[in-house]
Amino acid sequence: MRAPNMLTARLTKASRFAGVTVAAAMTLTAAAACGSSGSASPDEIVIGAIGSYTGRTASTIGPAKDGIQMWADSVNAAGGIKGKKVKLFIEDDAGNATTALAKVKELVEKDHVSAIVSDNSVPSPTWSQYVEQKQIPVIGGFSLTPPFYTSPMFFPTGASTAAQTYVELQVAKSFGPKVASYVCAESPNCAALSAQQDEVAHDVGVDLVINQKVSSTAPSYVPQCQAAKDAGAQSMIIKVPVRPVAEQCRTLGMPIGYVSGGGNVTADVLQSPAGQGLKNVDNRYPLYVDAIAQRTPAGQAFEDAVTKFAPSVKGNVQPFFSAAYIDGMLFKAAVEASNSDNVTSESVLAGLYALPQGFDLGGFTPPLNITKGQPTVTNCAFLTQIENGKWAPSDQLKVCAPQDLVTSLAKQK
Repeated sequence: MRAPNMLTARLTKASRFAGVTVAAAMTLTAAAACGSSGSASPDEIVIGAIGSYTGRTASTIGPAKDGIQMWADSVNAAGGIKGKKVKLFIEDDAGNATTALAKVKELVEKDHVSAIVSDNSVPSPTWSQYVEQKQIPVIGGFSLTPPFYTSPMFFPTGASTAAQTYVELQVAKSFGPKVASYVCAESPNCAALSAQQDEVAHDVGVDLVINQKVSSTAPSYVPQCQAAKDAGAQSMIIKVPVRPVAEQCRTLGMPIGYVSGGGNVTADVLQSPAGQGLKNVDNRYPLYVDAIAQRTPAGQAFEDAVTKFAPSVKGNVQPFFSAAYIDGMLFKAAVEASNSDNVTSESVLAGLYALPQGFDLGGFTPPLNITKGQPTVTNCAFLTQIENGKWAPSDQLKVCAPQDLVTSLAKQK
């Protein structure tokens, strides 16, 4: 169902990004301009969001829909961006590739969005070429999908697949060099993670004793648990439903560490005794952890926005919810970095290119080295863990992979 929203909001003041330099607006070629989109009226900024909010990814990705709504709501309540209110159109593709392409075309050709902000569409590779042709920037979203590290029109707020993989293996190695990994068999994104685990393991110094695809709906994971035990695994990377794997492996008396990440840890894991101590590698900043959010004024502003505009999720903020809010923050920074009063796809791109190298939204994203015509390949991921039934900070907040390694792996895709 289409959800056009004129949402109102408050966000962190622009002064938080004092390091952002303002560059002259970029003039695109006539061919690119034919596909440009922009504000429906001088007083509006029109953007779109798309995600696989329903279907099999509803429990993880679903909260992103409310997260981007809350961001827009808070921005508009504070007077908008450059005095303009945000008009947001939200589309749900339910994980269907055909639906996703049709919805994106509708956002561009009917709604005339200046950008797609918070792309949590699992089949985004099926429409990435379309937005490239139309020169529509895609800002933030599920950065483990390939367009976020292969397309120059996608601008991530989180880790690339290679960075995510590197950090997961580093965390697993902290339990010992022998690591077992089980990734979902249904998703191309999981297949990419599995392949990169093989490529990165040597660089990390990990003995990947098992690297296997398994169904996310398997009736039992006991065979996988037993195989890991027999192989002498000291830790397990879980890229399938975490709770049944952890609970079933614990019944075998396996004293190993559990590592997961990429947003696949759902709320039910927090309450399971088997989930306690799990190390989580998040591809995006863990603003959903109260103890982390409260470290900065911008994080506190997020918590205040939750209280005011999304009270139903207070105390139970999910990773994709807070990540969508951060996606909106990067869009706002791009608009403010452009010297154009009329917000269009061209001016948003100009603002993105004007952001200084290493820009990180005050720590809310990995360092972003945005260069016109080149994919933005990020090299850092963020760490949390489960303690006493709650998300808690890890010893380190951010771990980074060598930039040359992740850039090289991205070019292979």
